Amino acid sequence: MSLLILGLGLLGSFWYPSRSYNEIHAQSGHVQFAVIGDYGSADQAEQDVANLVKSWNPDFIITTGDNNYPDGSVITIDQNIGQYYHDFIFPYVGTYGAGASFNRFFPALGNHDWDSPGAMPYLNYFVLPGNERYYDFSWQPIQFFVLDSDSREPDGNSSTSVQARWLESRLAASSAIWKLVEMHHPPYSSGAVHGSTLVMQWPYPAWGASAILASHDHEYERILKDGVPYFVNGLGGGNIYPFATPVPGSQVRYNGDYGAMLVEANNASITFRFISRKGTVIDTYTLNSAPSPHLAAHPSSSAIFIPSVIETSNFRTNLGMSNLTGSEANVTVELVDPQGSVLASKQYTVAAKGLQQVNHVIPDLLGTYPPTDKLGYLILESDQAINAFAVSIDNVTQDSSFMQATRGTATHLLLPTSTSAGLFKTTLTIINDGDSTNHIDLKFRDASGTLQASKSITLSPYGFFHSEDIHGFLGVSGTFGPIEMISVNATPLPMIAVARVYSEITTPAGMGTTGSFFSASPYSD
Repeated sequence: MSLLILGLGLLGSFWYPSRSYNEIHAQSGHVQFAVIGDYGSADQAEQDVANLVKSWNPDFIITTGDNNYPDGSVITIDQNIGQYYHDFIFPYVGTYGAGASFNRFFPALGNHDWDSPGAMPYLNYFVLPGNERYYDFSWQPIQFFVLDSDSREPDGNSSTSVQARWLESRLAASSAIWKLVEMHHPPYSSGAVHGSTLVMQWPYPAWGASAILASHDHEYERILKDGVPYFVNGLGGGNIYPFATPVPGSQVRYNGDYGAMLVEANNASITFRFISRKGTVIDTYTLNSAPSPHLAAHPSSSAIFIPSVIETSNFRTNLGMSNLTGSEANVTVELVDPQGSVLASKQYTVAAKGLQQVNHVIPDLLGTYPPTDKLGYLILESDQAINAFAVSIDNVTQDSSFMQATRGTATHLLLPTSTSAGLFKTTLTIINDGDSTNHIDLKFRDASGTLQASKSITLSPYGFFHSEDIHGFLGVSGTFGPIEMISVNATPLPMIAVARVYSEITTPAGMGTTGSFFSASPYSD
């Protein structure tokens, strides 16, 4: 053990190894890796999961934290990690055999790793990029963004922290096809022991993330939020936990046995699988169309917007277009993503004085069969005067929420009310109707007019922000009141905002919602 501690102390002299192998390997256009979480227990379960992972011959391994139970000690770190995964670690100075010739092991910090002062055994054991607590690395066609979700992180773990600003800027600068965010505490979880971590509910989809991987609750779950999958992968070896009531968007839950995730990606698709230690495939989820460079949205002054459309296993959106003239109308409809890029475009013909309805409008635009797990808004350009509307339908309750097409003119908006009281929640979508970056302040006031919470967001040109629970995003709960949205640019830019107040209900077909949309109005102090 003294040799191990000496070796750990010497690791500070290493510089981070070259990634030239990653660049060469990327030319094959295919990568596969394993994801393990809550695994560092040095027991039979961890041994079985390690055997499973090695049977896949993955290119590398990532972890979602709690690498070293029970308290992140230097005494246990090698037996909890190196004993099973030393041949993926470089440089490796433990006692269980040879290490890798280049690093193929990329962990995230968990709360148990932080239980030793300063998480120093972890930081001394691994040699990782950046400050080693949070960092990014690329293994094409993927860029990984590894976060430290623990409250003891010196740079903070809120959506306005130094760490969050780093993630937002790194995601914006990334040209990778797939952008995966990795952490320990799950933003969303149906686990009975820990559950969702409100402070980590950052606007990952709006910042450009493709998927989020976490653990902390010792079970497997796949949750869909804002068209982006969130995975809870905590069955690597620690004691298995029970589930509570499923959170909205929960699609798959499993706690029947230990296991790990196998992820395979190429330039066209990425597939996530959870596999039990007995080799049973529990869940498979594929993103079929990789994000790729798209033209930026550039609507004309006569274009109109449908502020929110969605297509998931839980929701669908239908589009209606009414021709107000006596001539046939040719309407181009564009689907726009959170970064303001056009994902798909299609032309429709609307008869004179007629109505054209497009069911499942997102799959119709993309040319894919539903569900497509997409969230966006629509830009409509027409050679004749038209009106348009959309209907978002809950697939469980068949509850229909209508919204009218509109266009942004105001730089200061007021949402008359929002709520998180009782069973109710409020979504909020804000669209930047400007051709440059829009910096927006959000201010929530209670019924007495007292400011209770505020937060700033930044939207790309013609990009949008969306939250399924705007009160949770703002850090308030059990209350109601208006929300102000103010463009604080030197030259303020116009915005559009639409909200849906809803409640969750249980039906024989499962958990669904009922609610309705309403729009924010122009406002001035």
